[in-house]
Amino acid sequence: MTESRCRLWEASGGGWISNLDDGAGRLHNRARHHTAWLNHWMRPVGGVMAAEFTDETLSTIRSYGGRRDSPIWTGSYLAAEALRFMSTGAPDAERALRETVATLHRWWDISGDRGYLARYAAPADSPEPVLALLSADDPEVHRDVLYENRLWHWRGNISRDQYQGLMLGYSTEGLPEYAERRRVIAEHYARQADTWLDIAARWRNTNRGDSGYFGLNIGFMPLYTWTRLETDPARKEQKTVLDFFFIFHQDFSL
Repeated sequence: MTESRCRLWEASGGGWISNLDDGAGRLHNRARHHTAWLNHWMRPVGGVMAAEFTDETLSTIRSYGGRRDSPIWTGSYLAAEALRFMSTGAPDAERALRETVATLHRWWDISGDRGYLARYAAPADSPEPVLALLSADDPEVHRDVLYENRLWHWRGNISRDQYQGLMLGYSTEGLPEYAERRRVIAEHYARQADTWLDIAARWRNTNRGDSGYFGLNIGFMPLYTWTRLETDPARKEQKTVLDFFFIFHQDFSL
């Protein structure tokens, strides 16, 4: 695989813009270049992971990290590409949408248990840094599972926080063939949102220090994303108040 640079799609003219300046004061262009980096180095077999390199040349992967949290960040990446596609119509954003949806579809299916999400999956003949994510002595890992005429390894023991990223990604507009699924999610949300907000108004953040990460994955991440995607002004205001409550009432003492 050769390294490529992320290019900016100009929606008005329907063409690519090359030679983006990502120097001082051009952080938005640096973010676009990071997308190419992310796709080249940090999405083994489609799942978003952290990457550790062998040396400062950043040319060879030593290992991947975040092996238990890939659904959160892969779903968040799906949402990001969906928003980019909605805003720009960029062909590479549509391609990324389709590839990521296919990856998540595989994670739903590979367990053979409907509704049970895999944390990650890779072919049994993957490169060594990928196979290290799915070692034989790990009790969460299911190995040599036949899926679509190929042997795969996959990680199970899913936890509820992993579904948050996927729900964010699935709730964002993008591929037309998923319009019906988004409609069902939106209708369910419309029926339940006011009840959820009434419950959330009584929340108290009891997370402390390092252990707070896990609770905030479950409680804060969906609230934060709902606020950004909400279109009803009254609900958006109520959620914004709850966002500020979480931000300014956290006790980070150890």
